[in-house]
Amino acid sequence: MSNGPDLAYDQGKIVAGITPRPSGVVSLHSRDSLHTRSECVEMAKSRWLEHEEPGSQDVKNEILRLLWSLNKGESVCPTDVARAFGPRWRQYVSLVKEVATDMSRDDQLDVIQNGELIDVDERELDSIKGPIRLRLPLRPSAVDND
Repeated sequence: MSNGPDLAYDQGKIVAGITPRPSGVVSLHSRDSLHTRSECVEMAKSRWLEHEEPGSQDVKNEILRLLWSLNKGESVCPTDVARAFGPRWRQYVSLVKEVATDMSRDDQLDVIQNGELIDVDERELDSIKGPIRLRLPLRPSAVDND
């Protein structure tokens, strides 16, 4: 689908991204955007094209787009990410969790439950009972140390 975002960095931290889409639409994402979670989901729905099937990179881009629009420490539900891909969103929840696992292993996001950090190397996200949330890391990442 997409080639992934062109990312802008400030002192080693990602601060914005531009995502090209096959339809020619370009999405601009910025940590400075102030949108509610529901506004983010609605914006994503308005960009969604019925004939497109999301791939891992599309899911990663959507996770980052939603998280960049929030204040530090705020989180999103994996279903918020999946809903961005249209009315058949339920079929994408497992893909969202798979991508979130990979991103967590790469220190690109935290997976939390009841405010506690989940170690994705010890627990599969699909096996966890109860709601989980995704947020940008609160700790310095490997990118920050370069």
